[in-house]
Amino acid sequence: MPSGSRGGGHGGHNFGGFKSSSKPYARSHKNPMRYRSGINKYNRVYMRKSGIHKPKSYMGGGIFQLGYLIVVASILFIIMLLIFITQQSHINQIRADQDYYFKMIENADHDQYMIGTVSGMFIGDAGKYYISYNLENNGRKLWPEDGYTYMIYSKAEADAIVLSRTLEIVVEYLPLTSDTDSINADYMDYDLSDDGTYINATRLRMASIIIGTISLATLVGSIIYYYKTSISYKISDSEKSKYLKSTLENDHEKDVEYCINCGSVMDLYDGKCPSCGSTSSYKPNS
Repeated sequence: MPSGSRGGGHGGHNFGGFKSSSKPYARSHKNPMRYRSGINKYNRVYMRKSGIHKPKSYMGGGIFQLGYLIVVASILFIIMLLIFITQQSHINQIRADQDYYFKMIENADHDQYMIGTVSGMFIGDAGKYYISYNLENNGRKLWPEDGYTYMIYSKAEADAIVLSRTLEIVVEYLPLTSDTDSINADYMDYDLSDDGTYINATRLRMASIIIGTISLATLVGSIIYYYKTSISYKISDSEKSKYLKSTLENDHEKDVEYCINCGSVMDLYDGKCPSCGSTSSYKPNS
């Protein structure tokens, strides 16, 4: 079994890291006109318009954009949280693998140290290199594919190993089979900080912490601002409603006229006297 596989796969630690727009809509309001025709006491035809338009109150475009920001911040925070959990899981696995192979090297007998044939070098994560190799069992290649070390070598180190064409390998047990695990004997000379996959995982984890913290702060701040703005809009709407109601009542009083025939009160919106049906009216002091 290739180095660091622990169940399959080459080189161990193999893992992958990991517009909409909102435009406030506008409404056009046309103030409705009410017309009433009639004849005054001087037999002059007149037209009157009255009525008050009460515009509908709604949250403006800024609130919609704020809501959009809340959604984006929420999604970003969730993504960063998932990345953090994934990378932390990878880091825990890498640490467990290191402990496993350190013990394997420490407990190996002399016969378990073998010489592998180097077949190549490849660049991996964080600019680190890994070496491919194979072992022979009775003159035949042990694995159908080459084994791989971890991504722990610098380019100079990898070049030197390829130039030597051999690499000391520790096998898990004897006799050798296709399921035999192995690790390069110099693995204990390297720290996790030399492992490209570990470096990459810790970078991604740190990035997820930073971006996640920013997105969470943005989310909390946006929600607080949203509710404060919502409350201010409700208060503003309430004040507008009281003002419009008062204005409507005052204008209604101003629009009251009296029937010329019977003197009954005539509302402008009625168009005729509710008592005698006359359409002629007058306003006091007019």
